[in-house]
Amino acid sequence: MSQHPEGRPTSDASDRDDGGPADLFEGPPRSTERIDRVLALVRREWVEHKDERFFQFVKNFQARLGISAYASILEDDALIALLDQRTNPSKEQGEKNGIQE
Repeated sequence: MSQHPEGRPTSDASDRDDGGPADLFEGPPRSTERIDRVLALVRREWVEHKDERFFQFVKNFQARLGISAYASILEDDALIALLDQRTNPSKEQGEKNGIQE
């Protein structure tokens, strides 16, 4: 097993025959700034559903977003864009109509 630059273990698939990447975490490490952004957006949603326990919220949140089937492989930037659009749908619509803020 090899080590990712951030210390996460990675699969050592260097002997793979299918031509896939040897390191599943190949490339630059992800920015830690995304964590604060995601947590702030998720917090907003959880406050709206404050009676839900954490894992109940997580499952229901996935369903509300329509991402239950692929939530674990959704990239953070895609989640941020989805949550931004959910939080501020008029901004997304304005951008589609060519209106910039």
